[in-house]
Amino acid sequence: MRRTKQQKLLYYTRPSFYHRVLLQLEDVEEKVCWLLAKYEKTRNSDMFLLMKFWNEAEQWNGMFIEPYIYRITSAETITRIRRYLQNTLHLWMPTDEEVIEARSIKELAIKDWAIAKARMEK
Repeated sequence: MRRTKQQKLLYYTRPSFYHRVLLQLEDVEEKVCWLLAKYEKTRNSDMFLLMKFWNEAEQWNGMFIEPYIYRITSAETITRIRRYLQNTLHLWMPTDEEVIEARSIKELAIKDWAIAKARMEK
């Protein structure tokens, strides 16, 4: 039986998974899933997610040394994966009401902008 992507990613929310070492995971998406499942605060704050990712998944010590900057995963990649997991797959949704409301307002503003732009192009 073939598992869907969502079923595969839900594996990371199982408590039995937490014993696995984050560094053993293969790709960035798996690492983001692991962090979102383990740390509730990462679901609400991209900054907290970035710090946890760089510190735990890539063992970054916080110093921006030029050669190292090019080896760490970009903030855009990490936050894009978080948005995909939450907005498309509806996994590890934010838990803070203020965050949920703020993201909903931003989403509506973007939809309104896209509709207005489409009307202007006609």
